[in-house]
Amino acid sequence: MRFAAVLLGIVAALAGTVVSAITIGETGAIVVFLLLVGIAVLAAVAGSRVVVTRFVAVAGFIVVGGFGFVAWQAALIMGALTTTEGTAASADQSALASAQLAIVAALSSPGPFTLTLHDDELEAVIQHGLSDDSPVERVQVDSIDGIGGGDPGALHMVVHFKSGSITADVLATIKVADGSAEVVIARMTMGLVAVPASVRDELSGPIDDLNEVLGGGGAFVERVTVGDGVVVVEGHRP
Repeated sequence: MRFAAVLLGIVAALAGTVVSAITIGETGAIVVFLLLVGIAVLAAVAGSRVVVTRFVAVAGFIVVGGFGFVAWQAALIMGALTTTEGTAASADQSALASAQLAIVAALSSPGPFTLTLHDDELEAVIQHGLSDDSPVERVQVDSIDGIGGGDPGALHMVVHFKSGSITADVLATIKVADGSAEVVIARMTMGLVAVPASVRDELSGPIDDLNEVLGGGGAFVERVTVGDGVVVVEGHRP
């Protein structure tokens, strides 16, 4: 029984590690693994028969629950990324027209430019670019002001999928280098899972649309400022 407790404890530790890795990160996963292995060894070596029996029951629950959780989240994510039936939500035509006017006014002639886009205009631009074969139904954008100390601010986006079973929560920053602006995903979660970079590529469409707009249409971008509900792009056209 004690040997079985150790083996089951190790399996439970692995299950807990997987769940922790995809929800709270690698550091938390290591802590969970060491903690569960330590408890398993302690229970097997120093615990009474009752303690060992109870630990085996708890470890079994962790194994079933842990791998069941992973399978459930994986099914939701795969369903969200592969469901393309239906059409994307329509862009707000008023906000889209306002964004297009702002882009034309800022970039239509050579010289310095300042392009100011509000959240509803960014949403409309993204929404307008969504194709019907995309799994994304609509995207909400919230520009977050920097908190000082050189913090450039960020874009918080909530991605709604056609499957309707899950959403993606995205935090992105905007980097300026060599005259171009690029929206970079700093963090993404889908449901309760932290999404690795390899899966983020499946959602690159909305980000590509933002990069095209914020990139200044081939102009030289000098600075991008994220305010509360607004993004300002400054630069010059040759």
